[in-house]
Order: sequence, then structure tokens, then C-alpha cells
Amino acid sequence: MTSYHDQEVPTFTVPPTAIWQFLKGNTQKGLELILEEKKYWENAAIEVEKIKGPILLLSAVDDQAWPSHSMSEKMVQRLKEKHFSHYYQHVSFAGGHYATKNHFDVVFNFLDQHFKVDATPSGDKMPN
Repeated sequence: MTSYHDQEVPTFTVPPTAIWQFLKGNTQKGLELILEEKKYWENAAIEVEKIKGPILLLSAVDDQAWPSHSMSEKMVQRLKEKHFSHYYQHVSFAGGHYATKNHFDVVFNFLDQHFKVDATPSGDKMPN
């Protein structure tokens, strides 16, 4: 068990096939092998359904650093299964890990639509 301040920290189980990939320096393949079977990762899944507001997920189809596309899809599936009541969106871009940096317009549009705040004549801020 891994803990922090006497609280258990959820971790995933690493199957032997993934360990071998990590040792060879193939982090991406190791993570993919962990994600193939729910029994390896379900204990470490983040309870995204407890978020109290809109969610924007950005991923890259050919991400070399981590399987951002497939992990984002798993989060979307969890949100659907848990009947998440807020708006959520997953936008995946062609390219590698840094492809998302070329699409800040998506982030700004999301923020404008879901978090924009206007000031009232009295100076108080009112959500849109």
C-alpha cells in the first residue's frame, strides 16, 4: 500500500508484460498494457464524476508521453456511466504530445462559454 499522511493513495497494478516495456524504455507501451485490463487500473481511477463544473479534456492521437487519447476516452466513458450533470468535452488532435499547444482557441472558447464572468453596474461579478 502506498500512503500519504496516513491516507492510502490509489495506485495501479503493473503486469509483468508492462514492467518489461518500462525496462526497455517504452513507457507508452507499458501504460497501454496497464490500460488494456480494468483490473490493473480500476483502483487508481480518478473519480472525475465528483468534479463540480464543466470539464474540457485535450489529447493528442499520437501522444508519445502518455496515452492521453485513450485515457481521456476512459474519463468520458466514466462521466457517461456516472450521469455527470455538467458539460464535458473531449477534443483530440492529430499529432504528438505538444499538438494541443497549437489549439488554445479551443481552451479559450470553452472558458468563454462556461466560465465567463460579466460585471454588473455595481461592479459585482455575475456568471454568464
